[in-house]
Amino acid sequence: GCHDELCESNIEKLSLFGVQIVNEYQKMLNCIIAPKKLRTVKFLNALSFHPLEYVISPDFITHLIKNIDSGENPVNNVNVELYKIKDISDEVLEKTKMNNKLFDRAYISNINIASDVPGSLDTISSILMNHGIKEVQRLSKKPFLTNNHPHKKILLQNGKMIHPPKCVIISGNNPTLRKWKKTWNEQNDGSGDGLLIVSWDWCVGNIFQLDVDYNEKENV
Repeated sequence: GCHDELCESNIEKLSLFGVQIVNEYQKMLNCIIAPKKLRTVKFLNALSFHPLEYVISPDFITHLIKNIDSGENPVNNVNVELYKIKDISDEVLEKTKMNNKLFDRAYISNINIASDVPGSLDTISSILMNHGIKEVQRLSKKPFLTNNHPHKKILLQNGKMIHPPKCVIISGNNPTLRKWKKTWNEQNDGSGDGLLIVSWDWCVGNIFQLDVDYNEKENV
C-alpha cells in the first residue's frame, strides 16, 4: 500500500533511476517495500520471489525522491542496510535463493481447504502455489487430495528426519476437525495415520520463516 501515496510523476522519476514500483505480484521482482512484516496477500506472495533480495521500509523511497528533487545523485548517502525491516532475517532471505520452494522442501505437494477457512479459495491457493503447492481443493464429498510421495521417513534439508503427512487439511474450527478425522479414517481402513490438520496461521507462520516446522503444535 505504500505506492498509494506516490504520484505518477514520482513513480516515473524513480523508474528513470532503476527503481520500478509495481502494484501487482510479478515473479521477476526482488524487493518488498513495507512498514513491517505483514499478513497481506502481497507480502506473503512476495516472500516467494526467487530471490528476494531486499525487504525495506518506505523511508528508502522517500529518501530517493528527496535526493532526486534536490538535484542530487539519488543514491548518494543512501545505505540500503539502514532501511531493512528487522522482522525478516537474513536467514529467511537466503532461503529464497534455494532451487525448491517452501512446501517442496517439506514434501507437501497438495493441500485441502475446509469451507470454514475465511478468505477466497483463489487467493489462498495463489499464495500456497507460489510457495510450492501443486494442487489445492476445497473439501467436499470428493476424496481428499494426498501428497505425491511415499509415506516413509525422509531427511529434510534442515537435517530433521520426519514422516511427511499423507494428507494436509487447512481448517478453521474444532467441530469440523472431528468430521475430517472421521472421514479420513473411513477412507483409510480406520487408520488416522498420515493426516495433518492445521490452521491458516500455521501456513502463514511457516511462510514467514520459509521453513515448515513439523514440531510446532500451536496451530496444528
